[in-house]
Amino acid sequence: MSSAGPLPDPPRRRRWVVVLLVILGVCVLICVAIVVFISSEPGARFANDLATRIAEAATQQAEQ
Repeated sequence: MSSAGPLPDPPRRRRWVVVLLVILGVCVLICVAIVVFISSEPGARFANDLATRIAEAATQQAEQ
């Protein structure tokens, strides 16, 4: 039986594809965490307080 030669090298994943997928995965996890936090009672209170502070600051700036 003759030898078919050395096995071909396995295809290498390009490093930038792996880095891009990791960054995308981290962004998705952060978005999910924010949605879960805002959906909870303390998160909703935090979001309402933040919106109130922003509106008050915008009102003060508009009055000047």
